[in-house]
Amino acid sequence: ASPPDARGPYQLLQYGHSLPVRTVAFSPNREWLASGGEDKTVIIWRTTTGEQQRRLTGHDAPLTQLSFSPNGQRLLSADSTGQVDLWDFQAGALLYSVNLRGWVRAVAYSADGQFWAAGVDGTGEGATAKIEIHDMASGRTIRTISTGWMALTALTITRDRLLLASGATAEDDDPEGTVEIRNLNSGQIQKTYPVVASAFSPDGRLMASIDFSPQVKVVIRDLANGLETHSLLQQSPGFVCFSPDGREIAVAKSGNSEVDLWSAATGKQIGILPADDSYGITAVAFSADS
Repeated sequence: ASPPDARGPYQLLQYGHSLPVRTVAFSPNREWLASGGEDKTVIIWRTTTGEQQRRLTGHDAPLTQLSFSPNGQRLLSADSTGQVDLWDFQAGALLYSVNLRGWVRAVAYSADGQFWAAGVDGTGEGATAKIEIHDMASGRTIRTISTGWMALTALTITRDRLLLASGATAEDDDPEGTVEIRNLNSGQIQKTYPVVASAFSPDGRLMASIDFSPQVKVVIRDLANGLETHSLLQQSPGFVCFSPDGREIAVAKSGNSEVDLWSAATGKQIGILPADDSYGITAVAFSADS
């Protein structure tokens, strides 16, 4: 995301994908941007020049998630069939591939980079979502956590090794579901809240959810106690994303080409980022320095 007073893009990265982009991610050093989507291709861009540096192929389904490792040396790519690949993206080398057999809704790393987790939809009638935890070096499955959700909505691993996850049990305009806080090592639940979170702040302090009644709004809650801290009256909220420092929250309007920036500390709107009116926004990401 750009500074709140910016009216235009810092860099336009064009003519790369043949179909809509569904996921984007910045490297920790802000040097690289990865993008992927319905053309089943991952493109690595150099952010300072806007040039394509690498195209990664091997997925047979649309990309759903991209994420750089904490040290910035590896890239996870996941698709709608459950294929997750780990890349040495600068060399263009595939290190391993695992099949999680379901739509991958979210991925997250542990802070030390030893593990990664993925939220995966169930397949088949009555199947529920699961959370898979894997060893970073080998891709080996460490633990599979079953849930009662139809789909995962948010996933984060905090520095103190808490696994924050949320999911919905119904797909409608006012979904029901829960937030679960688990011990990453044991997988045991430590706390739950009866809300559906759309995003967690990376430090594990805050969560954001979209409420539809009586007014449409984005509600920020304290993860320590589940209490509301701010209510953001937001027209047609779609994607919700916290900045890495947890101080800002970006909300992309559903079916629109605009991103609203809010202060997570004060609940005040601090900027609007317009985009080309010809296109709707399909993915949002902050750089590591916000």
